This record gives sequence, structure tokens and C-alpha cells, in this order.
Amino acid sequence: MKRIYLATISIMSIAVLSGGVTAAATPILQGNTENEVDFIPGNEEEIDVELPEKEPEVEIDPIDPEVTGPFTLVHVPKRFDFGTQVISTGPGKSAMFAELERLSDGSGTAPYVSFAQVLDTRGGHNGWTLNVDLDQFTSTDATLNHKLRGAYIEFQNPQIRSNALDPATFPTAPSDQFNHQTIDVGTEGNTLMSAAPGQGAGLSTVQWGDQTLLNQQHAAGEEDILNEAIWLHIPTGANPQATVYTATLTWHLSATPGN
Repeated sequence: MKRIYLATISIMSIAVLSGGVTAAATPILQGNTENEVDFIPGNEEEIDVELPEKEPEVEIDPIDPEVTGPFTLVHVPKRFDFGTQVISTGPGKSAMFAELERLSDGSGTAPYVSFAQVLDTRGGHNGWTLNVDLDQFTSTDATLNHKLRGAYIEFQNPQIRSNALDPATFPTAPSDQFNHQTIDVGTEGNTLMSAAPGQGAGLSTVQWGDQTLLNQQHAAGEEDILNEAIWLHIPTGANPQATVYTATLTWHLSATPGN
């Protein structure tokens, strides 16, 4: 009887141990879900000018409302008016009248900073360059056809704005040690804003002028308000004649990246 009893206990022990191995599976406490999104160039995006200054509220149309992205020049200054100057034998300079933009509430116009704006939604982040050509200031009197030799336009304190979240990807504006840049008459390919590879995606703006000061002067009822960030310089010996002179700034956007 004792031998049978012992044998039965041994068999039961084996059965219990075998069942315990099956119940010891490790629980799964973590899983992964893969995510994916595919971007394509913004070919069909309707283009709107992004205002560099929020006050006053104005409406500014793009150069061509029919043009869509992904890579285009959205806006450039419409007119630089340097006013009426007295002829002198010495050098002269004059600031431009601030551009007037129409107010959103339809109550009239207000002085506004001058700016140029670039859209780049190509998706390659390859960079680009915005250049200008300035032809000669030539008299509008066909019998004179006189040119202002040696004249140049000076841009002061350019400000760069972008809708990018990372400031390291903003484009840049070239300037000298005084934060000025000069454009001589009769020159081409003068860079006013550029984006190196990795920069310039989205909307980028270079602007000239102090909007706070313009707003203060406008609120005070001043007329013929100047934008003192853009100047025309006339050198000694240019000897202008008593007539109107005109010149054209031509803006070029190229896919060539800046330095």
C-alpha cells in the first residue's frame, strides 16, 4: 500500500509542473503604429499678399492674381516717388514719398512700408535669389533725353520677415556695415534678398520703412509723408535739367540659391 501511494504522488507532481509551464506566457505591453504623409508642390495654391505690418489694415493685390505657386514673385513696390527737387551744383538726396495703400474699411488710403515678397512651396528647400536692375534716370522731354549720370538709390535697414517657424531658415538681405545697400543706375543683378539651400521656403518678405512712424505721422494729419528708408542720391556734376526724370527698377526671381 505504501508503494502505491508514493507512486501516485509522483505522477500528480509531474502533471502540476507541466501545467505551470503553459501559464507563464509574457504579456505584451507595447505596440507600434506607423504614420505617413505625402507632400506635393503647391501648384494650385491661390496667392495672397501676406502683409508685413498688421496696422493699418490695408488691402494689397499680388502682382498677378491669376498666378498660382509653387514658385513666384508675389509683390514688389509699385512706385518710388522722390518728389520735386531744386537744381543745385552740389550733391543732393531725397527720400521717397511713402507708398499709399487702400484701407480695408474703404475709408481711403494710408502710408505703408515698401516691400517685396516671394512664395516658394516647391518643397525642395533649394534656395533662390531676388535681384533688381536699375536703368538710367532719363528726362521725359524727348528733345533733351538727358540722363542723371552717377545717380543711385539707397535702401536702408532692410527687414526680413518669413512665415517659417525656424529663424535659421529665413532668407537674408545684403547690406554694408551701416545696414544700407546702394543700387547704381545702369546696373543689373543687384541682390536685395536671397535664400541659401535650406532657407526661403514658404512666404518671405524684405521690407523698408518704419510703419510705426508712418502711422504716427498719418494720425497727426501730416501730408506728403516720407519713407526715409529709401533715398535717391544725385552726385555733383549730374547737372539735371528742369524736367521730370524717370527710371525703372526691374525685379527678377531666380531659382539660383543665395550664398
